[in-house]
Amino acid sequence: MKQALLQRSSHRSSTARWAIRYLAALAGTIVALAACTATVTILIDPYNLFGTPRIAGFNRFKPQAYNRGVAAKTALLERTHPRTLLLGNSRLEIGFNPQSAEWPASMQPVFDGALGGHGLDIAAKLLEDAAAEPTLHYVLVGADIVDFLSLDSHGSPDEPVNAGPDQDRMRLLPNLSPNPNYLRARIEDWLGATLTLGAVTDSITTLQQQWNAFPATMTPRGFNPLLPYESYVMQHGFRDLFDQKQTQYAAWFASCPHPSFADPYRSRGFRALREIVEVAHERKLDLTLIIYPYHAWLVDLMRRDGLWDSFEDWKRALVRVVAALDPDRQVRIVDFSGYNAYTTEAVPSPGDTRSDMKWYWEPGHFRSSLGDAMIRRLFDDQNSSFGRVINSSTIDQVNRSIRQEAALYSERTAMDVRHDRSGGSLDSAGDGAIFRVDANRHQEIACSHYGF
Repeated sequence: MKQALLQRSSHRSSTARWAIRYLAALAGTIVALAACTATVTILIDPYNLFGTPRIAGFNRFKPQAYNRGVAAKTALLERTHPRTLLLGNSRLEIGFNPQSAEWPASMQPVFDGALGGHGLDIAAKLLEDAAAEPTLHYVLVGADIVDFLSLDSHGSPDEPVNAGPDQDRMRLLPNLSPNPNYLRARIEDWLGATLTLGAVTDSITTLQQQWNAFPATMTPRGFNPLLPYESYVMQHGFRDLFDQKQTQYAAWFASCPHPSFADPYRSRGFRALREIVEVAHERKLDLTLIIYPYHAWLVDLMRRDGLWDSFEDWKRALVRVVAALDPDRQVRIVDFSGYNAYTTEAVPSPGDTRSDMKWYWEPGHFRSSLGDAMIRRLFDDQNSSFGRVINSSTIDQVNRSIRQEAALYSERTAMDVRHDRSGGSLDSAGDGAIFRVDANRHQEIACSHYGF
């Protein structure tokens, strides 16, 4: 009996030792797998979170960075220590190259904090994050009417903008005090970028896309060069892209509200703008707001869909809101919309895959070449008629001028269509373009026929 008990005790002890060794081996395997996974995902760094050096053929392009766009932008911003910050939606993210040679030396380095699919609410939060940088001095914000059209039916106009979980990623709170949730959010981002199935699959996709001739990517300065569009227009032409996007814009405009902006702070966009202006004042930042240079196709669509009055009312509301927040008129608003040598760029004919467009990808997104012209206008060529400063003294005149340009553009477009149908040839500018851009100087030259 005693011997049997001893045998059973020895068996249990042996089983326990085996279980301990098994569990230790299992734990070691899990730790080793986690370490290997973390090492691989950190080396590939698909979301730009770790600042791993970019190596051609390995991790230079970052197609998956937009899966964690806000986390990626904040991480890049904090490593850049910018002197100039760009904020807005995809129009600015794609149209302004932060490494353009057109930026004055005094404004560099420039960081592109604009992010597609987001409005000024995220822009306001990114500015709060950037306000922690002692180097920051200039802020350029793109204002898009699309981000202002939805008005809140409930809630107070005085309530601050809440960006949800993304708010925790910012180093500072709206009152510019340290954010107590920042470190926790950053650790969660690091873990999510290393030890998750999504991080592994995005790392594999990043590796695969290195050999794509036109991969999506986010540069170290936050810029989206929109390389996939290069491939698309080579295969299908610019006209196909214009037609597709114009159809999407038309469907959206047909369903969107047409507000008068009599109470601007009912719009989330204006509440976000208020925070941006307040942070700029608190940190003594040089703030410039721009209205985007929508292509004439898109501006015409606004007119046809009855959105034109709202567009003008929105610009008046911008002026009122900024004037109330900035009585010393330190904030500059520059309106690049309307009909000019750039926005009336000719669109190639259907099926034409050889003709190039210099200034636009499609009606709502301009190329960085036009962004360069805007940079020159903003910080160098103050006398250019491209980009008009609007304030309480000029807004009505600017709106009238754009209406006059619209009438001339419509007249010329109709004339070109009649001429084409009668068997004549279109003007060399084509597609109703009534302005010219000197190819060497990039300055607007009026068609003598119209005298402007």
